[in-house]
Amino acid sequence: MIYKKHTISSKYKNIFNSFRKYFWTFIKYQIVAKILIAIVLIPIFKELFKLILKSKGINILFNGVILKFLLSPQGFLSGILIIIFATLVLLIEYGGLVIISYEASIDKQPTSLFNVLKICVKRFKNLIGFGGFLILVYVIIIFPWLDMGYHTSLLTSLKIPSFVKAYINRNQFLYMTMKLGTVILFLFSISWVFAMEIIMLENKSAFQAMKKSFYLVKNNFKTVIKHLSITVLLIVIISVGIFGSIAISFPILSHNDSLTNVIINGLFIFIGVFLYLVSFLIIPYVIHHFTYLYISINDSPLEVFPLSKRTKLSLIDKIFNNKKTVKLLLVLSFCLVLFFTKYVLADFENTHYKVGVTAHRGSSKEAPENTLAAIREAVKNKADFVEIDVQETKDGKVVLFHDKNLKRITGLDKNLYDANYSEIKKLDAGSWFSSDFKGEKIPTLQEVIDYSKGRIRLNIELKQRKKRKGLVGKVVDIIKKNNIVKSCVVTSLDYDLLQKVELLDSNIKTGYIMFFAIGDINSIKGVDFYSIEESYIDENFVVKAHLMNRDVHVWTVNDSEKMMEFIEMGVDNIITDYDELLINILRTYR
Repeated sequence: MIYKKHTISSKYKNIFNSFRKYFWTFIKYQIVAKILIAIVLIPIFKELFKLILKSKGINILFNGVILKFLLSPQGFLSGILIIIFATLVLLIEYGGLVIISYEASIDKQPTSLFNVLKICVKRFKNLIGFGGFLILVYVIIIFPWLDMGYHTSLLTSLKIPSFVKAYINRNQFLYMTMKLGTVILFLFSISWVFAMEIIMLENKSAFQAMKKSFYLVKNNFKTVIKHLSITVLLIVIISVGIFGSIAISFPILSHNDSLTNVIINGLFIFIGVFLYLVSFLIIPYVIHHFTYLYISINDSPLEVFPLSKRTKLSLIDKIFNNKKTVKLLLVLSFCLVLFFTKYVLADFENTHYKVGVTAHRGSSKEAPENTLAAIREAVKNKADFVEIDVQETKDGKVVLFHDKNLKRITGLDKNLYDANYSEIKKLDAGSWFSSDFKGEKIPTLQEVIDYSKGRIRLNIELKQRKKRKGLVGKVVDIIKKNNIVKSCVVTSLDYDLLQKVELLDSNIKTGYIMFFAIGDINSIKGVDFYSIEESYIDENFVVKAHLMNRDVHVWTVNDSEKMMEFIEMGVDNIITDYDELLINILRTYR
């Protein structure tokens, strides 16, 4: 039982001891919850979502389609479905841990896991409304973004796309606004730290819980911050200890004989699994810690729920209660990992990585983007492709330029499609980057082809503006006239433009650029490859695309670790601002 006048040290001791006593209950509950979500809730959600998409006559959401879908009745229905699903996941994953933490805190005999799940479902009504929506946004999106250690089965992490980050970092106002917003969100996160406890243990609505949590934190601010700091410190110590041990062990265990390599790699795979299991301890410990703290500072009566005693042991109880069985399972798991590692390593040694390198807008970290200087640097670095953006001038000339407006690059506040080529060719497109490139011009597509032919292949991205409708035809004519059909690809964010390219000349390879793709990618017809943003690509996407005989290009990858991740994932081409770095990394694989 909790008493109000514990010393700080005795309180932490009680928290740890009560958690240790309920250790296996926390583990078992999470296993049951994960299984329930994985084999029941997620499949049901996916099937319902597919039916909604089909009722709209589509099989996949991508780029501009998403906005049209969200504004439709089916989009509204999908939003409700997502909220219902997210609420159930939140209640099952975290609400259940709060109930078990409450039992541990008052030293009560654990109830059946089924009963805990039943109480979680009953609390669904408390998350109906605006307050519940705010809590869902915070737990599912904001917490992962702030990297506070809370993740759900619905969304494991929130990633800001690299092109969005680059745009924000270039704009000082947006950059400062994002940093300020992060601080504000973090403070709100602290003020609502007891919201789930109040929902589950006092049976209050989400809005009432948020309000009460705010006042509890305000009145006990120093205590909350102290507990939060110690919890974060504990997680850091555990993380440093685990990764420190790996770092120390690696050079000691490094040998060249095949048996040792199998054991070492098997060990590292096993450690990876172990780290995942550690999350089964950290998350419930954090929830238990703050549930215990909440009960100790709360003055209101708690809801009395029917926490019935278990009458018989479940299958999972029988497994965990038998220590010999648990040890045997661990040994068998490790042996199984070693067995598969042997074949994975053999396959790894025979793997030939054929990943193409595309210099994004030329070598744009070494020279001003979309200029001949940037393309010369890409040739010098021995990139396979150079990605260039093309659009039409007022008088119909096809030139290289990314933005709609000329101001960022040239200083002239005018849309490119409103300027004639005679005006554009006089502009300085290099001084903004460096004085060394003063006088660098905006090149035409023809000038680029004249230089690049025989030196580097082109990835031509179509940037057709509403006022200029002839871009596709002109680009296809230039490609055919210069006989570079086999040494270029054409890409676009606009699916209809790619279909026009296919109609004009099906021999030209086309790639559809996607921010993300939700649904059946097989339904995207009439393109030769996918070019997808780095934040929304995984091994499953790559495998599906390859089964359809379509290549996968990923953009824009500027981090060395991410480059290695995508190389090992088996993508066909990586688009980057740092083409020289990527080429050097690829040399270690080839």
